[in-house]
Amino acid sequence: MSRVEARMTVAQLEERLRQLPRVALAQLPTPLEEANRLSKLLGGPRILIKRDDLTGLALGGNKPRKLEFLMADALGQGADAIVISAAAQSNMVRMTCAAAAKLGLDIYPSCGGRRMQRCRATSSSIISSAPRSPSSTRRTPIRSSASTP
Repeated sequence: MSRVEARMTVAQLEERLRQLPRVALAQLPTPLEEANRLSKLLGGPRILIKRDDLTGLALGGNKPRKLEFLMADALGQGADAIVISAAAQSNMVRMTCAAAAKLGLDIYPSCGGRRMQRCRATSSSIISSAPRSPSSTRRTPIRSSASTP
């Protein structure tokens, strides 16, 4: 049996993305930088490097783009705290902490199976504090599983 794939144009995809809730976390678009010396070394192809390290959110990269949609969804659901779990040394957890700090949300990160602690986000850092008991909080965590390291 053949698989039927739905195809859409770039314009249709862009229109669908515009309809999704999104919060501004990154400075986009990031610039392209010409790699003149590498081009010369390789004998002439024009090489451009996308500078996603310049998104303006923590470590940069492509994760701020994804987080713009995830955080908008969480805020739209009325969340004031985020729960995220991933492998040890996860960049997604780091970036989610940075996004939560920027938006003033509490975050409960768990890396490599280690116990979660509540973090209070501030404008310049993430401050870890002792976990609160569930009965003493009115927080509404949004659970997310990071599938990217």
